[in-house]
Amino acid sequence: MFVFFVCIVIVLSLLYYFNISRESPFLNIQSVALAVILFLVLFLEVTKNNDWINYTSVFNQKIESSDYLFGILSHFLRDYGYSFSFLYKIHIIIMAVLFVYFASRFRKSDTFIIICIYAILQFVPLSNQIRFYVAFALFLTASYELIVAKNKIIFGIFTCFSVMSHLTIILMFPFIFMFYRYNTEVYLKRILLWCVGFSVVFWASYKILIALVPQYTSYFDPKMISSFGGGLFNNFIWIFWFLFVIRTHLDLKKENSEKLDADLKYNFLYKLSLYSIIVLPVSTFIQIFCHRYIISSIIVWVAYLTYANNYKNNRVERIKSFSFLIILFEGTFIFLYLLPDFILGVSGFRAALEILKSNALIFP
Repeated sequence: MFVFFVCIVIVLSLLYYFNISRESPFLNIQSVALAVILFLVLFLEVTKNNDWINYTSVFNQKIESSDYLFGILSHFLRDYGYSFSFLYKIHIIIMAVLFVYFASRFRKSDTFIIICIYAILQFVPLSNQIRFYVAFALFLTASYELIVAKNKIIFGIFTCFSVMSHLTIILMFPFIFMFYRYNTEVYLKRILLWCVGFSVVFWASYKILIALVPQYTSYFDPKMISSFGGGLFNNFIWIFWFLFVIRTHLDLKKENSEKLDADLKYNFLYKLSLYSIIVLPVSTFIQIFCHRYIISSIIVWVAYLTYANNYKNNRVERIKSFSFLIILFEGTFIFLYLLPDFILGVSGFRAALEILKSNALIFP
């Protein structure tokens, strides 16, 4: 318990250090370097997770891979005598590079804050769901390169690899259409309309979708379907994140309307932060939608909130806003890792601890 308390103090101290310190090249280097180190230390030497046996079976061709990139890499590495552990490390390195690259595109000194909060809140999924999170990291990079950096070639390459890594990432790409189609003023209203439309279409046709992609029928297993009450509990904390993003934007628009309209990075993060609202009603019942598209967006929410904080008028306001982010971070940590044990008898903390104990770098 003492070690856990010390870790909390260190993490919070570092988060405030990078937020309060005056931006400089040295601070930027510190932030990016620590972000990479933290991600690799937490995940690179993991040797056990909930999906390890399944991944190993796919790697050894005992189970057919439903994702092309994983299958291709498995075949290639297996022929050269490597084990799944090596392929796992490749996925972690790709995630580390791409997530840190994405986080550092906005304000480099915030990179550690973004990656630290993301890695802690997403510790179990990032270790377990390596195929999807590689696809998600590729999507983030691809969309940034197209919309902000205007690099269509990189966008095309990364999009191909993203879909090859996990087919379900396709549901993220309509964001690009929505970014260009709707301006910031009407974006939230249009997202809510799309939310209603997607919910109606999904429930009217999901059996057809299952028939078209039978490899994903396990996502609709009764164990993966929540009751209405259970679904509300699962989504409860994420509504606060959406509301924080919306409230931040509305507050900033009062005094910085023209600056915000001209800031492409700001608009990119704001619109991407709200995109996953589309699946919110469906995710109330189908858990995988919440896991894949809503919770994975934490990295975007934190990137938006830290970047938007630059528009605050004074230092005190910036610290207050950042402190609210930290409170939300702490509340989400409790919601994910401690609360389920009291309410449902399922401990997210124990699941994370099991993965952490398998980390040969932390527990040699």
